[in-house]
Amino acid sequence: MSINAITSIDRIKINLVELKPREALEDVYRFYKESMKKYFDENGSPNQDYFEEVKCPICNSHKYNHKITIDYFEYRECDFCKSVYNSPRLKGKVLNLMYKSGEYETY
Repeated sequence: MSINAITSIDRIKINLVELKPREALEDVYRFYKESMKKYFDENGSPNQDYFEEVKCPICNSHKYNHKITIDYFEYRECDFCKSVYNSPRLKGKVLNLMYKSGEYETY
């Protein structure tokens, strides 16, 4: 993951290293990568059992341009309202299980 990739999105200007020591961030990132493997196939494509396609959450448009991919998650920019959103995204039931299990607290 590149901090430069994240900060290339106009509205996101954050330097994570200012929030936590680099070693702590690297530990969390290793945990994240390992725990997320089960949701993707061997090529890094989202497993459809765990993901769903969504339209723009602001204007409900289905027209978009690919903006950036970070750790196999695609971020799209809506052609109409220019919002940046994640799709496909993890299904609600998957996120609920992550929260209930405490897995998400580490992130």
